[in-house]
Amino acid sequence: MPCHLTSHWALLVCWIKEQRWEFFDSLPSSLHRAGIRANLKALQDDVPEAFPEGFVNWPVADAVGVPCQDNSWDCGVFVVKFMEVISSTETISWADQKNWQADMPRFRAEIVAEIFKTFSSSISESIARVDSSDA
Repeated sequence: MPCHLTSHWALLVCWIKEQRWEFFDSLPSSLHRAGIRANLKALQDDVPEAFPEGFVNWPVADAVGVPCQDNSWDCGVFVVKFMEVISSTETISWADQKNWQADMPRFRAEIVAEIFKTFSSSISESIARVDSSDA
């Protein structure tokens, strides 16, 4: 779950089988961590049927060894990259993921390309539907 914590984005990952949360913060701060429970409470209020009872009180561990940013504006891209890595593999080696800050221009370009690809595909499908309804 991407979390907006004051003026920063971080990621909370729910490990349901282990009944725990993992907090991915590319700019670690106790201020960011302080907003976790409020985000979990909001999630519980929004979709109470999506998680087991009591998930708001599960322990929250900080993700260890994850890449960190060296500026104050790349947090959103870091969240996207955290989600990409976590969802793409069962075994994560964060040691292999250390140079994200240097790759930020490429990551931003990849995100934009993916958005345009999805948008373009959606437009093509809409045009095809209109064309087939005219026949």
